[in-house]
Amino acid sequence: MGGMGGKLLFFKNIFFGLLLFCVATLGSNGHAADLTFTAEVDRTTLTMNDTLTLQLTFSGGRISIPQPSLSDIPGFRATFAGQSQNISYVNGQVTSQVIFSFALAPLSPGEHVIPSVSMTVGGQTLSTNPIPIKVITGSASPAPANSAGQQNQNNVAHGGRTLFVTTTVDKKTATVGEQITLLFRFYSRAPLLSQPNYRPPDTTGFMSEDLPPQRQYVTNVEGIRYQVVELATALFPTSSGKFTIGPASLECNVQDFRDPFGDGFFQNLFTRGQAVTLRSDPLAITVRSVPETGRPATFRGDVGRFQISASFDKKSAKVHDPLTLTVTVSGEGNVKALSQPPLPETKEFKTYETLSSLNVDKKDGRLRGSKVFTTVMKPEVSGDLTFPPLSLSFFDPQTKEFRTVSTKPLTLSVAPADPTAASGSGVSFTAVSEGLKEMGRDIRFIKTQGVVGPQKGPIQNRPWFPYVQLAPGLLFGAIWAGRLFASVGKNRFSPSAARKALRGIRRANAKGSPPQKPSTVSFWNIWPRRCGPTFKR
Repeated sequence: MGGMGGKLLFFKNIFFGLLLFCVATLGSNGHAADLTFTAEVDRTTLTMNDTLTLQLTFSGGRISIPQPSLSDIPGFRATFAGQSQNISYVNGQVTSQVIFSFALAPLSPGEHVIPSVSMTVGGQTLSTNPIPIKVITGSASPAPANSAGQQNQNNVAHGGRTLFVTTTVDKKTATVGEQITLLFRFYSRAPLLSQPNYRPPDTTGFMSEDLPPQRQYVTNVEGIRYQVVELATALFPTSSGKFTIGPASLECNVQDFRDPFGDGFFQNLFTRGQAVTLRSDPLAITVRSVPETGRPATFRGDVGRFQISASFDKKSAKVHDPLTLTVTVSGEGNVKALSQPPLPETKEFKTYETLSSLNVDKKDGRLRGSKVFTTVMKPEVSGDLTFPPLSLSFFDPQTKEFRTVSTKPLTLSVAPADPTAASGSGVSFTAVSEGLKEMGRDIRFIKTQGVVGPQKGPIQNRPWFPYVQLAPGLLFGAIWAGRLFASVGKNRFSPSAARKALRGIRRANAKGSPPQKPSTVSFWNIWPRRCGPTFKR
């Protein structure tokens, strides 16, 4: 009975499923004229830290609706946030409602308009009305009222928000090449369900350099305790004018506590919580050019505070012997963009190409380090030579003045070249009356006598190698065959023994003795003992 009831329940479910499918299919044949298309938002005023929710709703008798595409909305970045569908059957008519949700993150403050969205369904073009949106700077944002007339605590002010981000700079007016420190801070008092995705701001017109490590600390904002993550970036303007540092964004998933047993609960359980996109306000920066007044002739655009030093790798040399000149420029500023100090022109030295290396130190939010320039040189004359000092001119943004630093003169004792020294040859020769005489070699050959014959091919290519491979198999077969024949010769069955056993049985029967069991004589007593293992009876 239990099996029969289970089968009836199974076919009953299939019947009602097919019935529902037919009803939905018949309902989908409604006319496109019954379909309406509307758009609505959860707010019309928001800050750069907020995310706008746009809902596109199709209502009518048709339920097969493609997903709308929102690729370009001026001033916003649109992300698809989900789809919901409701179907009702009243008086033989099927009506449906399909809602497409999109999350809109503002890209810049100001007055924006969500344009009309158009779609063609069943040969009919449907369009929504445009919606004006205002994006303001700062932390306050009017919050939408819920069904109970209460405001969402996340959208009141910084002190009452669960999550928000800010960007600040240490100065809004700087000189070309001067460091501007940009700080991005993420304030949170809600558990995160995944690793946040940080997108740095647009810094067109600046050279940027990260300043690790990131800082984490706890602070109070309007009496509320927040966990803060801080990222620092060094910006160096490359030209003068007015620039805008774009908004930085942070995408994260947070736990939604507004309805612990409603939609928010199941959203946390199945869709990894509530997706939130936070954006900071853009920042305006004014960049001045380096002053023309007092600019030295050796200035090459370096801005910061630097020192310079120089040294040879040896204190004495011979004419035409190579030596290395090392020039080190160190200090605070954009050391990566430091220019090479010009080498003085001198007839006593011949210079070659210069190579550079970099050492960067990022501490306390400032970019420091050194740039090392190495040049190979050769003295052209002998005697006590003096290499002139090298100079570096830069603009100090703290004192607003130009400065020039120089190295000390370098001295070098140069001896005449060795007349017997070889000039790049591996073998030295001396001219004598008999001709050329070999004086020495700096390369020792592996073999100097005899003739080296051609190398033979690998062993697997030799003609006898296949026969060598057959040898182990043949040897094993011979051993096995010998053991087999020896065993058969030793344990072969004897016919005379069998006849003798049968004669013993006949005599016993003739004398009236009880017959013996066949298993105790004959074949089973002879064969196991002579020709194989003993069987257990």
